[in-house]
Amino acid sequence: MSKMDYPDTEPSWAKPQPPLMMREAVIVTDSYAGIVRHPCVVIGETPKKYRVRMKQRTRLPRCRWVYAGEITLVPKSAVDFLDQTQPTNRDPP
Repeated sequence: MSKMDYPDTEPSWAKPQPPLMMREAVIVTDSYAGIVRHPCVVIGETPKKYRVRMKQRTRLPRCRWVYAGEITLVPKSAVDFLDQTQPTNRDPP
C-alpha cells in the first residue's frame, strides 16, 4: 500500500493550526478614579472571553493582579480593539 491509498494518515492534532490573532487592544475598567484603560494584546478567544497578554502590570476587578507578559482571560465586553474604525459606546462624543 502506498501513501496515496491513505491520504489523511496524520492525526488531526498533528496538522498545522492557523496562526492565532494578535491584535492590539485595551481592557476598559471602571474604577473610583474613572475609566481606566489597560494595554494588552489579544492572542485568542473562547466563546465568551478573550485570551490576552498584558503589556504592563495592572489590577483587574476583584483585586486580581496581572503582571506584564502574563496571559489571562477577560470578558469580551471589557475589550476595545485599537485598530477598529467604528466608534464604540465608550468613546467620548
